[in-house]
Amino acid sequence: MQLPGQEAFWTCQIRQELADLERIEEVLRKQPPTGGPNGNGETHRLAQERFARLIAPWVEQLHDILESPAQAPFDWQNLKQVREGSAAVKQSVLLYLAGLHLQRHVLDPDFLAAAQKILDTLSLSSGVSDRVLLTFAESQGMEHTVGLLTLRFTDATMWALPVIAHELGHHVARVLPHADPALRHSVRPIIQYIATASRLEENESGAQRVPREQITQWLSELFADVYATYALGPAYPLTVITSRATPDRLEDRLGTHPSWSRRVWTMTAALDEMSRLPGDATRMPLYGLLADRMIKPLWISAGGVEPPEQDLERPTEQAREMVRRLAKHAPDCLRYPPVEPREELVSLVQDGTAGPPPGTTPTEVVNAAWLWRLQHWSAPAWQTAEVSRHALAMCARAAPGGGDDVKAATAGNASDDA
Repeated sequence: MQLPGQEAFWTCQIRQELADLERIEEVLRKQPPTGGPNGNGETHRLAQERFARLIAPWVEQLHDILESPAQAPFDWQNLKQVREGSAAVKQSVLLYLAGLHLQRHVLDPDFLAAAQKILDTLSLSSGVSDRVLLTFAESQGMEHTVGLLTLRFTDATMWALPVIAHELGHHVARVLPHADPALRHSVRPIIQYIATASRLEENESGAQRVPREQITQWLSELFADVYATYALGPAYPLTVITSRATPDRLEDRLGTHPSWSRRVWTMTAALDEMSRLPGDATRMPLYGLLADRMIKPLWISAGGVEPPEQDLERPTEQAREMVRRLAKHAPDCLRYPPVEPREELVSLVQDGTAGPPPGTTPTEVVNAAWLWRLQHWSAPAWQTAEVSRHALAMCARAAPGGGDDVKAATAGNASDDA
């Protein structure tokens, strides 16, 4: 038997990597056209196109390597870099395909439709020009290269739905263009602010110095909280306090996340700043009232403590600047309207006997459901699950947000951003 030389091993491994990428494309092509959560296949078609664009450069590089003269010494380091780059795409494809399986065989169709409706509404209202895709796994997060938002598959209820806005906020921070047309393609106002605020906070941290990279991660999380509050109103902070914050660790800071206390007080400061934005003078103060009458009392009830005024200065100023930048650079319709949740909708989400009234938006349904939750804090688990199902069905059938004015505004943001 004649043993192969190094050239044979080199060629074999390149061809294997090409075969792996071709197999991924084949698997994506074989998925049924109804793969999207709204059942019409549009989401899956977009996913196929995006993955194809990501895979193509790696295939091209591998062919270039394969067609180059094969002679020692072989550039194994270059091949390693190509493999590492394509591995990220493979991981995203696996995540997406696993999510498709959950959508087809496990998750409630009304939840899928409601989640996609909220995601599409907020994306369009934010001026995000490329549709953000939705998938499900064991943890939540945002994959920016593909534009793939992941929710925990166990969170398929109305009470976890507002988390979509937080994860989308991470994406909006990266792609929201500057309002000045001359700076639209060169400046990302949220990323710019986070970088500036990180440097300032690092310089002011004194003896308890925190690395700038960690502060940047914290501010990214805080912006996602501010964005979700700005877009969804009280429903998002209510979700955080009720089902995310752990009462025995409200002041704990993590490497990637600030304390729950800082996060909640940042949300209340955001609502307070929203009341100062230009608008109907008789209605704008409602944002601050929602913070004072809903969010703060619930937080104190959960064991939270209002920090001394000097400890609130930095979170308050950061929240205010984040709100100002959203108001300046995002379309006006992104902001949750200064109205209290409608009692009519609260009754409908409880009864589940009718669809939403004409013109009802998904964000209105979400806030009506949470108002019901506050009014029925001691409701048994079966009833909260039932109201969740009613609210999801209403949200799935609500009028899509955004509107023609947003579509016109986003038409110029052609989609090299997402």
